[in-house]
Amino acid sequence: MKRLTLLLPVLALASTTASAVVIDNFDTGNTNITRTSVGTSTDTANGNPADIIGNDRDASLTYISGELAASAQANPPTGRFSWSNAAGVTSSASLVWDDGAGGLGGVDLTEGGLSDAILMELVTIDLDVQLTFTVEDTQGGSSSRTLTGLTPGELKFAYASFTGTANFTDVNRISLLFEGPANVDATIDLVSTSQLVPEPASVLLFGVGLTALGGAMRRRRGRR
Repeated sequence: MKRLTLLLPVLALASTTASAVVIDNFDTGNTNITRTSVGTSTDTANGNPADIIGNDRDASLTYISGELAASAQANPPTGRFSWSNAAGVTSSASLVWDDGAGGLGGVDLTEGGLSDAILMELVTIDLDVQLTFTVEDTQGGSSSRTLTGLTPGELKFAYASFTGTANFTDVNRISLLFEGPANVDATIDLVSTSQLVPEPASVLLFGVGLTALGGAMRRRRGRR
């Protein structure tokens, strides 16, 4: 039992992934926009910095056509953001994280090389919804990734898949745009950084830990 106990820290270290930068988990900061006519409405929410990067979420809803309502809402403690269009209604919605007018000031989304992707948890999303994720750095560089044909579940997309010139180690502004034809809806409950490919060192360490654990168990059985 002592050998197995000593191996537990090794296995715990081997299975640890990079700690993510939470861009927004929608656990704090109320956003509530509803429109029934052509035009754009905005709303700014402040919340716990651990829940909203830069402690600031700027939302906008642009009503394009229709006769009923479109909405963009984040209502804690549900921990979700929803964009919804009633029957026959077309709109677009956007979320911007930029610490107000001052910008994020050069956030390193790579966490020193530990993160290489964006993670989004899609609770519900219609197939025709188009998401465009944009990152801007402090020097004016910008990179975007547009995603289509989405289904509910965990969505990861690599920084390397973005098009543009943004430096992901020096980020000043992050935005997410929701677009689509009439009637479409989407609900998300997390936007954060992630690790698309496990670090080679972590994979190796995990393998070493499993090998050592297996050897210890075999020796233990042999003494019975």
